[in-house]
Amino acid sequence: MPFDGEEFDTTAVVQLTSVGRNFFPAWSPGGTRIAYSRSVCDGPNTCGIWLMELTNNVNEFLHSYGNFPHWHPFQDSIIFRTNALTESGQDIGDYLWIFSVLSYSKSLLRFIALPNQDNRYFKYSPDGRTIAFTSQFNTGEGTQLCRINSDGSDLRQSK
Repeated sequence: MPFDGEEFDTTAVVQLTSVGRNFFPAWSPGGTRIAYSRSVCDGPNTCGIWLMELTNNVNEFLHSYGNFPHWHPFQDSIIFRTNALTESGQDIGDYLWIFSVLSYSKSLLRFIALPNQDNRYFKYSPDGRTIAFTSQFNTGEGTQLCRINSDGSDLRQSK
């Protein structure tokens, strides 16, 4: 039954996770997996990027402290962000990673240095050639739209 503004059928809602605080779900192109970010750390390898296989309801940990996962539209890979910190814990920017689900390995796509900060919501274009995201260039200023090529080159602020 379509939603008409007065009734909503909650019997079709299925809870998929019950541990931690889970955010930013991203469907795989084939619709059989969901990548997501878990923000509660209750032990090693617990907060970061997770992958849920819907066919067998298995959750797998992929990477520590990652956020904003998004699937490539044609490849079996996920992009995500981690903070770039010095050994003393000073924030120096963000890392944008690609995780290959086929080889279960990650590679660095790009280091996004300050003054770009608070980089979020990375999304591939429908053709997979570019990645859009939000970034704040100076503390206290508004958030702007940015883009880079999917190989990590040509970072641009949208005008």
